[in-house]
Amino acid sequence: MDEFNYNLYKRGLGYEFLGGFTCFFPATVTVPRAGRWHAMVAYEGDPPGLDYRFKVRRVAGLQSA
Repeated sequence: MDEFNYNLYKRGLGYEFLGGFTCFFPATVTVPRAGRWHAMVAYEGDPPGLDYRFKVRRVAGLQSA
């Protein structure tokens, strides 16, 4: 989620995010614009051995706002 929506999330307010539910891994999320983004993993229940990693790949020529 972008910086604006992440701050709404931290304050317990309504927010928007990219992504969604997936059963297919690795999953890819492409952000729509440059800037600071926050990756979050949410799950239901208590899955044993939950393990996740993030890999960030920058697109050449994309400038931060």
